[in-house]
Amino acid sequence: MFVARVDLKLPGVFLELDGRRYHGQPVYDATRQTRVAAATGWLPGQFTWSEVLYNPNVTKRRLHALLDMAAQRKSA
Repeated sequence: MFVARVDLKLPGVFLELDGRRYHGQPVYDATRQTRVAAATGWLPGQFTWSEVLYNPNVTKRRLHALLDMAAQRKSA
């Protein structure tokens, strides 16, 4: 069953990277992320291009936190 295309899939996590052209689509993105999470059980992570480019350390911490949560869910 096709649910959605995601930007990047990591173990237990899927990521969405929002660029400028997607600005103003938060409802669409949230709905799609909810569908993917419900269908797969993966944790969603959403990042903006500005976050990745201008705040890489914050982005890394958020990404590591998501991966840690996914690992804890898998081992439970």
